[in-house]
Amino acid sequence: MQSEWANLKEIIQIKQPAIKDINGSIEYLQEAYEFTEALWERNFQSISDLKVVLLSEAPLYGEKQSYIYNHQTKPTSFFYFNDMVATCEKPKLVFEKFKSTVEKKKYMIETMAKNGLLILDIFPYALKKDCTKISYRSLSKKEYSELLTATIPFYLQRKLVKISKAASSNLKFAYRYKVLKTNTEEQILNQISKEGMLTSGNSIPCINGSNMPLSREKLSNLFHC
Repeated sequence: MQSEWANLKEIIQIKQPAIKDINGSIEYLQEAYEFTEALWERNFQSISDLKVVLLSEAPLYGEKQSYIYNHQTKPTSFFYFNDMVATCEKPKLVFEKFKSTVEKKKYMIETMAKNGLLILDIFPYALKKDCTKISYRSLSKKEYSELLTATIPFYLQRKLVKISKAASSNLKFAYRYKVLKTNTEEQILNQISKEGMLTSGNSIPCINGSNMPLSREKLSNLFHC
């Protein structure tokens, strides 16, 4: 992980002049990277039958260490607690009472893994304006694309290799948000195909519902159709 971060650090500091103003936040970015990578790896290892990979932009992190696989933090609009029911063979809302929000989040994470759902961030940096002065939204399209291209060999490619070795015969990829699909689909499809995991029709579906919530129907179809 240290050698990978060394390359990623060089990219964020030197190879991407557009974000050179965040040099003072490198310690934060490294902390976020190492924290989220450890949790992602642990979760990945817990999945015995990988069926669906849901593509996200990057961890939120911040002062509260917000992350999909951090059971100490609450779920966000990216994936709410009952969104997990769409991954179940017989979907039904969970009304069980939990002793704490930590226990509830842990149950959600374990259910996602059990049912074969993996969340994959395509960027390694937890850019957040109040922590790093800039965010992904503040980058131009060119800067955004160049940052993705520069980091792929040191981050996303490694994860896709892991996924290709653990995937079921009918592995599916999907985007959580339409804007991420619009901005990155060509590059992501190229990487997926390099690892022998081409998606149907050379297109990656998006499961965003109306007004931003996740469409549980679309997610369920990925698992059961």
